[in-house]
Amino acid sequence: GYYQESGRAGRDGEQAYCYLFYSYQDLVKTKRLIMTEQSPNATRDAQKTRMDNLHSVYAYCINDVDCRRTLLLEYFGERYLASQCKKHVETRCDNCCSVAQAKLVDFTELSKQILALVEQLTQNMRTTTINYLVDVLKGSKQKAVIAAGHDQLEQYNIAQDVIRINVERLLSKLIIDGYLHQDISINDTYGTASAYIRLGKNTTFADPIILSVCTKKENPNIQSMKATSSTRNRLVDGCLEKLKEELKCISAEYGIKYSTIL
Repeated sequence: GYYQESGRAGRDGEQAYCYLFYSYQDLVKTKRLIMTEQSPNATRDAQKTRMDNLHSVYAYCINDVDCRRTLLLEYFGERYLASQCKKHVETRCDNCCSVAQAKLVDFTELSKQILALVEQLTQNMRTTTINYLVDVLKGSKQKAVIAAGHDQLEQYNIAQDVIRINVERLLSKLIIDGYLHQDISINDTYGTASAYIRLGKNTTFADPIILSVCTKKENPNIQSMKATSSTRNRLVDGCLEKLKEELKCISAEYGIKYSTIL
């Protein structure tokens, strides 16, 4: 749907802005709808496909590094280089505007620690959430963490050098790849849903866990100035052309050359 809508935005050839609003709770609510769907098409395979697609969309939302166009078109089997997006300053995606340099980082060891943390937090039928995992990994001083004694765990503050959004991206990837599993608990009384994390089916890392992370940000003021200047120039050129057309009409009406009016 977003692919189609973003495509429609530029059909008139004018500059357009596409905004995708999301929250983690959107992911939970949509999972609830998929799980509770009652139709002949709601088979186990169909449900898994929809869940996988949903996780892909969420991963797209929280990815603040890779080119949006590259991510979107690769999903549909098309090849698009980020350099093509960066070439046109005024129409760059938000990530290409803000990320000057990025690199691939191996998060395999941290991923192993995350699985060990989830195993500890979910012992004896206990539950844990994405937000709580991030809090522990980032060394949060929240009362719930301290009261539970989780500030004494080996994994406490182990991701102190990783920004929060990248920890969330890593957890999302571990869910998509089957190392973690997200259980949806539905409250029938209020019609609400909550998501809890437990270990998934995959227990060994056959391949490394790699994520692209930003290492250098663009100067937003410079990018803004470039984009503003480019937009202003197009506007001025457009106005000049309209003015010339109007002058040609007036000069033709009076039988004179429009260049004499200029």
